[in-house]
Amino acid sequence: MFTYYKGTRRCLQYAIKDARALRRKQRIDYFKARKETSFHLKRSERDKIEADIKHRQDRGLSVHGCSAEMIFRVCSGYDPLSLDSKVGFDASQLEILFPEEMNAYRRWQNVGILTCRSLNTH
Repeated sequence: MFTYYKGTRRCLQYAIKDARALRRKQRIDYFKARKETSFHLKRSERDKIEADIKHRQDRGLSVHGCSAEMIFRVCSGYDPLSLDSKVGFDASQLEILFPEEMNAYRRWQNVGILTCRSLNTH
């Protein structure tokens, strides 16, 4: 029985480690997109970005260093990635890493809410 808990604990630790690593990568991409979409850059920073774009074009790489999703998130305003999370990740990282489990959790959560509402109406 102890081995079962040890294995569960190890899986949970790996899940937390992966979620934190994903959030760090998303934050880097978010701030990179924020920098690229900023119109209030100093001349030297704009020159660096333009030189990087030219270098990427010459090598046949992606011109934009970030995804369209991140650019949209930056342009849409407030985003949770702009803030630090106390635990190092949030539900959005878990939804990417474990879509089936998070979908089951949402269904379970909705059943609980509906049950609670039906009990309160009687």
